[in-house]
Amino acid sequence: MVDFSRKYESKLEKEKRLNIFKGNLEYIESFKNGGNGSFKLGLNEFADMTHDEFIATHTGYKMQNNPTWLESTSFMYENYSNAPKSFDWRDQNAVTPIKNQGKCGCCWAFSAVAAVEGLIKITTGKLIPLSKQQLLDCSRNGGKQGCKGGWIMNAFDYISQNQ
Repeated sequence: MVDFSRKYESKLEKEKRLNIFKGNLEYIESFKNGGNGSFKLGLNEFADMTHDEFIATHTGYKMQNNPTWLESTSFMYENYSNAPKSFDWRDQNAVTPIKNQGKCGCCWAFSAVAAVEGLIKITTGKLIPLSKQQLLDCSRNGGKQGCKGGWIMNAFDYISQNQ
């Protein structure tokens, strides 16, 4: 509660959150003891939320009817067969640290910026963190609605037009 400034409206709510926290802690400990090394689990600011609560408040694509889905494009490397079975861009230092978009429905901005950050790193050798906030605040045409959703292709257009 102290680490993440949690305050609950009632004793009942506090007890409910404590029980959820305990369940999540048990799950984390069980996962760690299971030996799965492909990713890590730990306590964070979401540890007092159920899985369903987290999904309802921190995920979800909010916009419908993306006009760009109707466009057909070809993929220039569709017949390429020498790709490695796996490749981790983190090993190339081409990814910035994980960010938390909170309850804002701005995955379109986060994913567009992450893609451009990686592209800049690959082409220039420099990993430069870019502003998701600029897309949210300034990029309003083409269906982008800040925290209420947007289209990644329109974000790319905005970035291209505004350098």
